[in-house]
Amino acid sequence: MRGIGFAVVFGLWASSLSAEQEVDRASVLILDASGSMWTELPEGQSRIEVARDVLTDFLGARSGDVPLGVIAYGHNRKGDCADIAVVAPVALHDTAALGARLRALSPKGKTPLAESLRLAAAQIPVTAEAADIVLVTDGLETCGGDPCAVAKELSAAGVALRAHVVGFGLSATEVQQIACVAEATGGLVLSTQSGQELSEALIRTGATATASTEAEKVAPGKAQAHLTLRHDIAGRPARVSFRGVHETGTAMVELGVLDFAYADSLPVELAPGAWILTADAGEEGHGEAREVLVAGEARTIYVPFQGNLPSLELVPPLGAMRAAASGIFPFRITRAGLALGGADFQLTLLPADARALTDRAVTWSSQSGLEGAYVGRLNLPTDPGTYMVAFHRYGEEDLSHTLALFPLDIMDRPEVVLNAPDAVAPGAEIPVTVTGGFAHADRLEVWKDGQLYSWDQSLYMEAAFDNEYGPRKPLLAPQDAGSYELVYIFSDVDGPQSIAARQPLHVAVGVQYEEASANAPTPATSASAVAGTGDTDALQAQASSGQSQPEAVEGSGRDAVTSGFTCEQTGSCVFHDEAVGIMTIVPQGWSVDQPTRVAATAGAASAGQEGGVQMTFLAPGDDGQEGEDIVLNPHQWVPMNGPCIAVQAGLLCHFQAAPEATLAALELIRRSIRDTAPRRSPNPAEALSKVIEDLQREAPEAAAAMKGLLDAAAGAGN
Repeated sequence: MRGIGFAVVFGLWASSLSAEQEVDRASVLILDASGSMWTELPEGQSRIEVARDVLTDFLGARSGDVPLGVIAYGHNRKGDCADIAVVAPVALHDTAALGARLRALSPKGKTPLAESLRLAAAQIPVTAEAADIVLVTDGLETCGGDPCAVAKELSAAGVALRAHVVGFGLSATEVQQIACVAEATGGLVLSTQSGQELSEALIRTGATATASTEAEKVAPGKAQAHLTLRHDIAGRPARVSFRGVHETGTAMVELGVLDFAYADSLPVELAPGAWILTADAGEEGHGEAREVLVAGEARTIYVPFQGNLPSLELVPPLGAMRAAASGIFPFRITRAGLALGGADFQLTLLPADARALTDRAVTWSSQSGLEGAYVGRLNLPTDPGTYMVAFHRYGEEDLSHTLALFPLDIMDRPEVVLNAPDAVAPGAEIPVTVTGGFAHADRLEVWKDGQLYSWDQSLYMEAAFDNEYGPRKPLLAPQDAGSYELVYIFSDVDGPQSIAARQPLHVAVGVQYEEASANAPTPATSASAVAGTGDTDALQAQASSGQSQPEAVEGSGRDAVTSGFTCEQTGSCVFHDEAVGIMTIVPQGWSVDQPTRVAATAGAASAGQEGGVQMTFLAPGDDGQEGEDIVLNPHQWVPMNGPCIAVQAGLLCHFQAAPEATLAALELIRRSIRDTAPRRSPNPAEALSKVIEDLQREAPEAAAAMKGLLDAAAGAGN
């Protein structure tokens, strides 16, 4: 555990309140940034350096929904006892942003503890029925004030105030000199000498008054554990259940529920020895830790917690986008994850060779993680080239933790291709697929005699998709029969140059056609995964490098497709073409054609410097019919064919009338397929570790085979 090292008056909220509610419990954090904070600890770091790390952990462990106020002193001027300031008012704060502000404080001045206590008390709302102040100090008063007298004044003020004292690096005598602050208000006195101890003390002061008192009374032969969470980038739940199994038994012990609206930790008494502790928040996430407890000790345990992210459907745009335009990226959140805020996620545009989400990010925009349909935007750069687009949790840095990641070509004037029927009925919806363009203010229009027929026949591209304001708007044909044109218009371009694409359109009575959404995102169909069964060595032996003898696959519309590899193993096989750079799991009986990495074209679903990998998964049987297959990065794909879903390797498409067996195969392929080109996956083993972990539960042999291939690739320096 990293440490903390500066005098802090720290208040912890004990209840979660909205801005409209009256405050029934209040807290304030006061940071001592006096010059003594540069004193070096035995750990080899200064007190301020250790302090910054511990506060980062502590702020992450407490709920972001719980209001907090922050005061600091001594951080602006040397020798000035009036150097006290409110860093953050009592309110709800973004944990990362607040932590960054606290890390920027640089110790310089004196230690006005008494006046800081008064200022902390002044921040407590008048409606508060109770309050907590926690003083964590590395030194005593240096400005002539009397902290003990101030504590007595606060105790007599009529508010149920607890002031806790946590001495950091103080001698026993020094702790006793300032313990009067806690004694006057019924608070705790805690002495700490390391970052680990200080971190634990901060959590303990956040318990309720009853819990704090009981926590100091450790029963003979027992250990006191204060359970809390160290959450990942997904965030932390409002409530979590803790359970444990002792090394001497197999029965699961229910330890209790921690509600972060009322406390920052759950105090429990446990038998000494090794425990497997689990944190369960249901659909919001889980965590686990192994801890060895010693009789008589009282300490805080941070259980690592992995929060669930939303389920995302984001189909990468077909073709290139226009430089300097505002590009659109329709997406749908089908299941909200742990983070429920309105701007918890980002679309980020990165250079094609970026190694992290913060590596030379070109631009970004906030996105919602709430369930529903949205149209995200990115202001595209003026410089043409190949970039990467990532959809990810706010604050994330690791490329492998994105919810969607795909290449994007940006051009001065991208090629736009329209795919629509030659004729439609009067007033009918015009089913059209657009390749290239996709600026939010670009327009699809119906023209007659060289000009717009009517504004009723004009549609902004952004409106062609379901979004947070309602369902998409269709492009309708004129009511009058006749000869027209379907035209794509570049926004912010004047004259004839604004026309990016056009094609004839005949409106006539009696025309029949299949209506379809214009590039409308189609929800992916969920299905049970096909579990891999069979001998692991046999699976590894069957992992193909794309050199199998191809064989013709007959069937409707599939005569031109050849099979490069067929999985004859019971359960599933691992397919790995190192030359092309593609890896996936192939279900039993399914075949794949010879994959190819194609150059970027306007009609390609996946493009980049290396180009996307194109391949077809062929359903079992020589008599398989078109419609049962699955295609990765088809060169052209009409939405009426069926839905496409975004995967790490690009776009995975299946036909609308696919049978249940195809949908089951799709689920396994979707979860396992990876483009292992350096630009798409700089570290394949790291990027696929989560995939392997997921597959362990449903396809353990296949997961083991994939891990073996990855380990071999890593050993070879790939």
